[in-house]
Amino acid sequence: MKSQSLFVIVLLASFAFMACNPAAESLEATKAIQTDWAGATTQVGEFATKAANEYANWEAMYKGMYVNEDAQEPMPEALQAKLDSLKSVCKGHGESYQSLQNDVTAFTEKWGTNGKKLNSLVATLEKGNVPSDIDQLVTGFEANIKDGATQLGMWEEKLTATKEACFETCQTYARLADTPNPAIK
Repeated sequence: MKSQSLFVIVLLASFAFMACNPAAESLEATKAIQTDWAGATTQVGEFATKAANEYANWEAMYKGMYVNEDAQEPMPEALQAKLDSLKSVCKGHGESYQSLQNDVTAFTEKWGTNGKKLNSLVATLEKGNVPSDIDQLVTGFEANIKDGATQLGMWEEKLTATKEACFETCQTYARLADTPNPAIK
């Protein structure tokens, strides 16, 4: 009975300390944000790798359009014009991939800077110090996480659309370039 009473007193004292300790409250909330931040960082990193791989695949396909051009027999002018048009479309897909990579790179640089600020805030709170603008900081980090999720969704859509269009263009190009007696379609 005495040990239960002691436990209850210690538990109540802990709650009272946390209630009177804004650093502890803020630290708990900020560590939760830090966990969410780490998860979002992983997702953005995985996407960046995926986008880089898709760009590398595109680059190989694009270069493949120019392999052995000199060794090929001349093609009818209309077919060559169609193939050149497809090369141009394919080049546009590469520009789309590159633009996407640039967006992701800029975002991840900003994300990394903000991640360092978040870690610094956690360290400050662990020392028992509470910045006067803690509410704004927490709100800002939460908004950054939401922005990251929004950006990730938009990037996924752009990557998927570019990949599908690129595949279609490359398939058409390959079909036309490999046809023994090509007919323009």
